[in-house]
Amino acid sequence: MQRELVDIRESYAWKLMDRVFGNRPKTQSKAAKASEISLGGETFSCLRKDFDLALTKIFRAMQRMESSEATMTLKMDISAGVDESSVTPEFKYKISMAIQSKGSMDGEIHPECILTWSPTKDEYVYVKKIDPQTDLFDAEDECN
Repeated sequence: MQRELVDIRESYAWKLMDRVFGNRPKTQSKAAKASEISLGGETFSCLRKDFDLALTKIFRAMQRMESSEATMTLKMDISAGVDESSVTPEFKYKISMAIQSKGSMDGEIHPECILTWSPTKDEYVYVKKIDPQTDLFDAEDECN
């Protein structure tokens, strides 16, 4: 009884797969048919072409940006409509690419001004440094 139940389930599953992926040849075993559902199969040929194109693009971008690191992500959403006699699969995929580009810029700023409190403005302002060798009557100009 148990073996008959397993055979019924297997035959129902294969009937569904045959409707989705075509009739399996009579000379192949069930195990051989199952191996055809892979990224190497004809179903996913568009995905493989897009992935190869994305791989080429990311290498070109890495060279252009002089980057030594990148990430590619393949996300696939699978949905299926199932009824008694058929399964209708739908595959949606997205290939994301990211290039890690690290950089830095260093510098120093030494303005010829000092920061001082202005009681008239009630805030800090930049004022030109006073050279001790200058005239006592030189006016203090604000720096911009």
